[in-house]
Amino acid sequence: MSKITIHNFVGTRTRFQRLRDAKLFSGWIEAYSGSTVDLSTNTKYDLQIGDQFRVEGYGHRVTMVASGKLVEIVKLAQVLDGKELKIIESKRALLRIEVSGSPRYASSVESVRLKAPSVPVLFEQHGREFHGFCIDAGLNGFSFTTSSVVEVNEEIVAQVQTNHGVIVCSGNVRYCRLDRDREGMNRCGIYLHPFDRIRGTRWEAFLNSLE
Repeated sequence: MSKITIHNFVGTRTRFQRLRDAKLFSGWIEAYSGSTVDLSTNTKYDLQIGDQFRVEGYGHRVTMVASGKLVEIVKLAQVLDGKELKIIESKRALLRIEVSGSPRYASSVESVRLKAPSVPVLFEQHGREFHGFCIDAGLNGFSFTTSSVVEVNEEIVAQVQTNHGVIVCSGNVRYCRLDRDREGMNRCGIYLHPFDRIRGTRWEAFLNSLE
């Protein structure tokens, strides 16, 4: 546990709370410089430089808690290139938090969720094929974005096109809702059925490549 630092949480999910009004935010830990941590989020709440936050990070079986103040806000744009079938940018706000004091770490039952660099996926559901992109992944499932309508609580087969080759997997669609980050897209989540030994090893290698 003593060897873990905030660096281990870059690319993982975060929830953070503004102390003056207890507003909750969620997003990703994008970078850590030693004195500041960058968080990306999509939120309707107004933000002010100087706002104080409590930041939580979620790694594999471990959590991180840090405190700090907002020192910079950067607006980001989101574009979907239909020809290249590649998400080029992200329509979110990037918040730079100046960390005060030392972060605290604790054991957790949660599995890590890692941000994925728009990995292409071919889906099949009830005989219908459609394309999408994996946007984050963990040991037991992944989230994806697609322009298609996906049936919830139904089985789905996915061919994930990773740097380790195509990984074929199946699971149950847990949710499908409008993607706040990507206009005209839906964000969905899959809970995966257990892998066999070979595909399980390849899936773990894919997750390791995202860290």
